[in-house]
Amino acid sequence: MDYYSNSIFTNSIRFQCRYLLLLFVLLFQFNHLVSAQNQEFADSLKRIYKNQTEILSDTARLHYLFEIGFNENSPKVSIEYVDELLTFSTKLNEKMWLYKGHFLKGNILRLQGNLNDAMSNYLIGLRIAVELEHKSGIGESNMALGDIYSIEGNHSNSLYYYNKAIIILRESLDSITLASALLNAGDEYFNANKLDSAILYFEESGQIFQNQDYLIGTAYNLGNVGMVYAKQDQTEKAESNMQRAIEILTDLGDYYPIAVYDTYISDIYLEKGDVKRALQYAQHSLDISLEHGLKEQVRDASLKLSELYELQKNYRQAFEYQKQYLTYRDSINNEETIRKMADLRTEYEVSQKQAEIDLLESKQRIQNVLFASMGAVILLLAFIAFMYYRNNKRKQMLNMIITERKEEVEAQRDQLEAMNETREKFLSIIAHDLLGPVNSFKGLSTIMRFSIDQNDSETLNEIHHQFDQSVNGLSNLLTDLLDWSVTQQGDIPYKPEKVDIKEISDELLDLFYNMAETKRIE
Repeated sequence: MDYYSNSIFTNSIRFQCRYLLLLFVLLFQFNHLVSAQNQEFADSLKRIYKNQTEILSDTARLHYLFEIGFNENSPKVSIEYVDELLTFSTKLNEKMWLYKGHFLKGNILRLQGNLNDAMSNYLIGLRIAVELEHKSGIGESNMALGDIYSIEGNHSNSLYYYNKAIIILRESLDSITLASALLNAGDEYFNANKLDSAILYFEESGQIFQNQDYLIGTAYNLGNVGMVYAKQDQTEKAESNMQRAIEILTDLGDYYPIAVYDTYISDIYLEKGDVKRALQYAQHSLDISLEHGLKEQVRDASLKLSELYELQKNYRQAFEYQKQYLTYRDSINNEETIRKMADLRTEYEVSQKQAEIDLLESKQRIQNVLFASMGAVILLLAFIAFMYYRNNKRKQMLNMIITERKEEVEAQRDQLEAMNETREKFLSIIAHDLLGPVNSFKGLSTIMRFSIDQNDSETLNEIHHQFDQSVNGLSNLLTDLLDWSVTQQGDIPYKPEKVDIKEISDELLDLFYNMAETKRIE
């Protein structure tokens, strides 16, 4: 009898060894030393929490709720504390604790076979991890979703989420969770009968667990390698690996994977023809599964016992275990559960796409605002440049006008100075020219007074003649000065003409004749 083809154990072993491992991974990241569920520890925490709830800080209260939820063996009680953790985290808006609570609740629900609600919690946790940009959380949430699809038998989706988790976890440098993802992906390749790929993944995960001295991971890895040996018909190596795994798990008090490996060892003894030993391991697996309420393992152990009793021709017992198997199988893998899980995935992916669209639209709006702002800045700079250019041109024009005005003022100043200088010269000339006739009059007056005293009429007549000449000369001088002044003012047009220099010289000689005569100058 080919037990690999007739048993669903190979399918179930792929994910059952991962349930508690993910719980331990989450706890490892939380920096605790507890390596397995511990009811005594949970009871102690519950007593402290009940008596000191009012005086505990918010952070301490969150830690207590998480620890109790993790260590409590009763799934019902565990979920009660996890729900309180979620409610209190929501009230405090502690998103990291919300993520941890939803992930832990998803693990507990999955162990109970409630895959629909488990996936719902994983998806909520994934959304929170993405929002927090918590790479380890994103990685382990994708790994948990891969486990759900592995249980469902959807290998393509399962490997998709496992490999997505591995990529993210390599970036996060979270070695323990990465090793768990590698182990789970190896299981999927094992289920696809790609044993070489499975071994490669198991070797990498086993090395990481060993380097980190992470016993629970090492135990699971040993069990998975044992499965590969069994499928390669190396039953002694397979049994040796699984027994080593069971020894470690027994020391850690982790009985769930022990139930899984017991079923697998039962298959090994069945292949050897030792039905009695096979029944012992299968029954032990069922007892542990019923004790801890592990639906999937109850299902698989019941099927294995049905097959074994059928081989012994104990059809009544075979029929009873077959009914039990069908009951648990239908409660776990009914079509409604599968449909709801598909709906949840679709809803999540649609929400993710919508979130991506919203993000792109937000980025587009930001880009539009940036472009509009840049446009406004460019226009403002252009306006400022134009105003600067215009003001600069205006300034240049004003400077030019000021320069011209300055030059005009300087020219007027020079002209005024020249005029002042001319005026000074003119006054000097007038004073000098008037001084001659005046002195002549003064001299004639003296001669006249002397001639009158001497009663010299002849001299008086001569003086009269000279006086007339002096008056005429003075009159001509004043006329010339007046003409010159008018000429300087521009009222008389300048029309040069030829003159008789002798006539002018004679006039000047006549002007100074009396003064020369008085001084006896010839």
